Amino acid sequence: MKKANNKFRDICIVACIFFIVIGFVIIILKGNHKPDIEIDELYQYGEKLEGMDIAPNTIVAKIYGQEVLFREVETYRKSINYSIENGNTESINKNAFYEVLQRKVCVYIAKKYPDSVTYNLNVEKNLQKTKDEWENGYGEYSAEEYRKKFLETLCIEPDEIWLNDDEFLKYLQYISQEQMLIAKGLQILNDFSIEKPELANDEELDKKIKELNQLREEQTAAINTGNSETAQSLMKEILELHVEIRELYMWNLILNSDLELCVDKNELSNTVPEIYTKEPESSIQEDIDTEELEKLNNDTNEQAQDATQKILNNEFYLSGIIYDIDENYIYFSKDYSKRYYINKNSFSYLNGRTTDNMNVVDIKVGDYLNHDNKIIIIYRNISGDELNQELLYNLTLTEAERIIFVNTIEIEDIKITDNNTATVKIKYGDIIGNELTDETFYTTVEFNSNTKFYSKGNNINSINDLEYAKNNINSIVLDRNTINKESPAIVRIFESTDN
Repeated sequence: MKKANNKFRDICIVACIFFIVIGFVIIILKGNHKPDIEIDELYQYGEKLEGMDIAPNTIVAKIYGQEVLFREVETYRKSINYSIENGNTESINKNAFYEVLQRKVCVYIAKKYPDSVTYNLNVEKNLQKTKDEWENGYGEYSAEEYRKKFLETLCIEPDEIWLNDDEFLKYLQYISQEQMLIAKGLQILNDFSIEKPELANDEELDKKIKELNQLREEQTAAINTGNSETAQSLMKEILELHVEIRELYMWNLILNSDLELCVDKNELSNTVPEIYTKEPESSIQEDIDTEELEKLNNDTNEQAQDATQKILNNEFYLSGIIYDIDENYIYFSKDYSKRYYINKNSFSYLNGRTTDNMNVVDIKVGDYLNHDNKIIIIYRNISGDELNQELLYNLTLTEAERIIFVNTIEIEDIKITDNNTATVKIKYGDIIGNELTDETFYTTVEFNSNTKFYSKGNNINSINDLEYAKNNINSIVLDRNTINKESPAIVRIFESTDN
């Protein structure tokens, strides 16, 4: 790798950047500003909007320099209602206006804190993809069929389109791009909530961070002593607490922002959403010239540490998001200060959810890299049905077949049809927690006379005992031949504790 020509100059630049970033973070997030509004007021405001009959492009709020339009709130409200109608009871208490505010914060953070650790947005490519699909259709769908299905996913009826053709296409491109920014911003906030809790200036958050660190220490101790059951139980607590921390952190960012509630002004937005066609300009230091910025970006990979041999020697214990891939190396990072790389050709690769072999050319920036016994484990950065399919397949693997054994399964509803059969609605998320996504899914499974029950005290032995197992699930193993069919998948093995 290249060496810096002027070490002293590089050190000075990095030092300046560090202190300037800290200054920007403190100023922008306004951690010491006393909130002028409470969460309850935001919810009440959102309920007020639901009953209003106003133009789609009415500005109902402004936050971090972004307009929140009535159209956006209505679309999200329809999405929530659709989710509830399809059995997602967790959506009942969601407030569309507050959910949209959270998305705006994520977009703002993603633009304000560009970082090579976060995955490449590939904005130009995705904008063109949206345009091509809208104009020409996608796969087996004609343009007319695709438009109909696409609008349905956005909860927009054809007669509700309020812009001309060109402007509406630009709006759809904006939505597609915004989803990417939201994911990127959420990733940054996920790290900030743990690593920079002081920015939220909240005592309750500080307490939860201390509690999280204590749980992590207990989990490490359990792993070191070979107590896998305790380690698994603590992992679930850690994941749940991390979600609480992130939500509390988000509340503070909204309440301490420059939020303005302005629906009563009846102000209409005349601007077509700005399309983010390039990587954001760095807010780090405006007077560094282009040549210096290019060198600074190149130095990011040069500063990364080679983890190849340590992984081969089983002496490396970190994992992280892949932030760059070149001809010879894969670069990944656990946080913003620790960067590593591996030699592509030194390893074999497995899909962490399905355990299938992976070709290195199929690994993408944004995927999550882990390792086990000198093999690189890749968790693909996917969502929606594609992620759900991998998770369902994972549920067909036995404990011996699975790479990671982490319980993310919850029983939502139990219907016993006879002494031997029960249909059960389960909820599940990604097996690596919230490292890539906090998306959750639901499916219905069937317990029958062939289901094998295992429990710690041998007290949960049949479908009649499932109610007692609700909060004590270790794992469910499904019959692979029964997944992805109209009828419920069959449960082969059910393991639980019985506290």
